[in-house]
Amino acid sequence: MFKITSSSEEMTQDIGKTCAKALKNGYVIALDGDLGAGKTVFTRGIAAGLKIKGNILSPTFTILRQYEGENFKFNHLDLYRINDADELYEIGILDILDDGITVIEWAKKASGIFRNDALFISIARGKKEDDREISFYCKDILREKEFFEVLKDVYTCD
Repeated sequence: MFKITSSSEEMTQDIGKTCAKALKNGYVIALDGDLGAGKTVFTRGIAAGLKIKGNILSPTFTILRQYEGENFKFNHLDLYRINDADELYEIGILDILDDGITVIEWAKKASGIFRNDALFISIARGKKEDDREISFYCKDILREKEFFEVLKDVYTCD
């Protein structure tokens, strides 16, 4: 596991954009954090890094928004309104995870369905109002290292 401290919303988005450099088709990013922590901001950064066109909106009420990239789909899920695992299967989450690059907000609600190579990112408020502590973890240590290698050249990673 490693952490990066962001000092602004712009920096949080830039960290997401840099993170996108390590993404490949089939990768899953599982985001967690309190309301207003910056999950959607981070996701916008990933989308910008992947050159996804269009305004990236939080899918809180629609649960899923899909965007077409040049070579893949970009799936953005928000599980805030999901109450149980059955709802996840009703929306076809397992098919979605294998089709494109997928970012899932409120991922703890689906913790039992992720493969070992999913990257878990937790965003927490820091000491100052705009600070965010962004933690990265993956059960697959080689996958985690891919992201560390991309991010360590730009940010201080603890």
